[in-house]
Amino acid sequence: YLKYLSDAHLNLGGTSGMSIEDTFRDVVLLNKMKGVIFNHPPIIGGVGGATGKYYNTRYSKRIKEVLRSKLVKMNPSFKDLFNCG
Repeated sequence: YLKYLSDAHLNLGGTSGMSIEDTFRDVVLLNKMKGVIFNHPPIIGGVGGATGKYYNTRYSKRIKEVLRSKLVKMNPSFKDLFNCG
């Protein structure tokens, strides 16, 4: 984290419309990082910092996230981005 992502927030702001997630993605791709995505999507609760909205943690939403993760992991282009397993 310290080597690649600790300064990523400096690229935010202005009218670019980029989120911290967009910036992290760009850093991961630029540096050809591997194993940076959880095998199982985390359950995130609370309020989003950028939007001020509560995260949707309903069971149906969590199932969709698991299915989406499995589909992405099956794509050979993204396989190396996931942790071992």
